[in-house]
Amino acid sequence: MKINPLFTDSFKDSPTLAINEQVKKRWLAGENIFHLGFGESRFPIHPLLQGALERNAHKKEYLPMHGLPALRDAVAHFYQKNFNVSCEAGQVTIAPGSKLLLYAIQMILDGALLLPTPSWVSYQPQAMMLGKKTYWIDSTAENNYEPSVSAIKKAWFLAKEEGQTQGLLLLNSPNNPTGRLLSAALLEEIAEFCRQEKIIVLSDEIYGMVAFEGNTQCSIATFYPEGTIIFSGVSKNLSLGGWRMGYAILPKEMEVVGKILGTVASETWSAVAAPVQWALSEVFNDALVLDYAKLAAEIHGCRSSFLWKKLVEFGVSCAEPQGAFYLFPNFGFLKEGLIKKGVETSEQLAHYLLNHYSIATLPGSAFGCSSSTLSLRLSSSFLDMETDEKAQEVLESYRKNDTVSFIDSLANLQAAVRRFEGFINDHR
Repeated sequence: MKINPLFTDSFKDSPTLAINEQVKKRWLAGENIFHLGFGESRFPIHPLLQGALERNAHKKEYLPMHGLPALRDAVAHFYQKNFNVSCEAGQVTIAPGSKLLLYAIQMILDGALLLPTPSWVSYQPQAMMLGKKTYWIDSTAENNYEPSVSAIKKAWFLAKEEGQTQGLLLLNSPNNPTGRLLSAALLEEIAEFCRQEKIIVLSDEIYGMVAFEGNTQCSIATFYPEGTIIFSGVSKNLSLGGWRMGYAILPKEMEVVGKILGTVASETWSAVAAPVQWALSEVFNDALVLDYAKLAAEIHGCRSSFLWKKLVEFGVSCAEPQGAFYLFPNFGFLKEGLIKKGVETSEQLAHYLLNHYSIATLPGSAFGCSSSTLSLRLSSSFLDMETDEKAQEVLESYRKNDTVSFIDSLANLQAAVRRFEGFINDHR
């Protein structure tokens, strides 16, 4: 039996899914692990969503390869209203998650992938599976890991020197793993450069409705509508990861790409489950459902901000999160103490924290950063919401308490903070 040489021993499972499975096994074995390694919005399903799914459970027919027309129309209306992006139902394609759409679009479009550092763990492996070369866009912690236009230019001009004729710039805001938002001013500047160079922007906006209070999500499509493909879904804002419904919005100028995407759908996933599409078409833009998404974003913001403030108090360098439910702290200031314990890389640091402090994290190297930086990605989404019952309790606690009392009620978040404090004090 011969295996495709792309899938060598160096090609591994997604680190995020792998750590989640590992933690769950250790929970079943009776270990008390504080799970900051997996980003899954854990809120209870909204009653309107559950009711809509129950009403449509009998729907069993195959749906159109681009998706249910009513749902495509609902998505277009949603983006027009919430993000000021001009689009129509015909530009929308529905698929089993935005992750699959990102892969399909990379498969359809020729060109190199331009990828900011750090970036979500699956972007670069998808490019590898498709035989694409990735050109990393350098960023620094001092600049909150923002991909500057000068750094984008450097990566693209190197790609051109090496014979690349088309660039695919993948942006993610709010960002996984940093929790940062790209400002409108920066996006406008990036858009102008991409227009000049005819670079296609793949804009992953899956956390678009999880911007924290005082921050506003802006889509680069408002500045570069003809060259931006938007990707999003319902997993993060409505806690519906398991429903597997994502969507892409293509520019009118990319009609041929949309047609090919339909062909890809017809030969691969066929369609998202009919009951899911019908249910979402009914309530996608319901005011109560959108209010619920905003409430969830508030809670994510409250929890992430508390964790960030505590880490900074302990001396950790970490960009302030503005959305999603992630932080990307750097523990380089503990390097001397950690070396004495045999910890010299971010992979070793994540392993050390799990085995000695029961804290599950992901190494910064999984997101494209150098192992030597001792960076980790933390997710605040699982703590105190490990089960559906606990998630309901967190929701009720937030609704009836002030912020201080709410944070005080989060036993596992508080305990995880104490574990970090102990770890830091042990290695100063």
